[in-house]
Amino acid sequence: MTMKSFDIGAVCNIGLKKATNQDRILALVGETKGEEFGVFVVSDGIGGMDFGELASELTINTVKKWWETRITLIMRQQDEQLLEKVDEELEKLLHKLNKQIFEHGRRYGRSGGTTLSLIFIYGQDFLVKHTGDSRIYMLDSSLIRLTKDQSWIEREVDCGRLSEEQARMHPKRNMLTMCLGVFEEVKIQSLRGCVPMNAVFMLCSDGLYGYFNNDELEKNMLDLKMKVSTSAQELANDLLAKIITEGAHDNISLIIISTMTKSILERFKNLIRYVR
Repeated sequence: MTMKSFDIGAVCNIGLKKATNQDRILALVGETKGEEFGVFVVSDGIGGMDFGELASELTINTVKKWWETRITLIMRQQDEQLLEKVDEELEKLLHKLNKQIFEHGRRYGRSGGTTLSLIFIYGQDFLVKHTGDSRIYMLDSSLIRLTKDQSWIEREVDCGRLSEEQARMHPKRNMLTMCLGVFEEVKIQSLRGCVPMNAVFMLCSDGLYGYFNNDELEKNMLDLKMKVSTSAQELANDLLAKIITEGAHDNISLIIISTMTKSILERFKNLIRYVR
């Protein structure tokens, strides 16, 4: 098995128009058998006053607690059982979390919740858990969106009534059909796949991808993949700077994970091990 390590970059910025930052991010990395594995999350809170911030904060803290209390035990599983166990536990965890946020909102008469886009990477495999309209992209030979927006606008694009470019600027682009905490039962998208050699992953909220089309994102991620002089954090900072110059009307969150062989890793320093 080829040993991989991560070059990680992350930003979570309030932007220029919002009074509060309801986005939260999490990047946790461990090591086993000389290889890194990790869980990465973007959570974009929605709802009036502080409810969205509360929902996204609770989401991040719940995943963090799961990692701290369960990951050591899970990593003792055989490789063929490990991802199955992670999948099973995260599915239960997220449904329980949804009910917790939903009940809180009903108790206090406030409607709100949060998106969640999560990827767990171990060895040659990855697992995605997703609800809402934050996104996870993977760059291999081309850019692939691993998640599907649970939104009104995505449905219109799927039906052919709107193009991707029209959807980016549509006034209803933020109307969600599913996320954590809004409905008593949540539909979690799940996906498993293989990690290509030296792939780049990007998790982001709509405050980032709303400013870039697929070609622009692919070009920036390809620069990271091809140029060892460009770190994931430098790319994250560059993308944030571009959005700030455009007005940054929303909170902006992204995590970039470049999966590298050990020989490539030696050219990088100051890896981010934990970001929140």
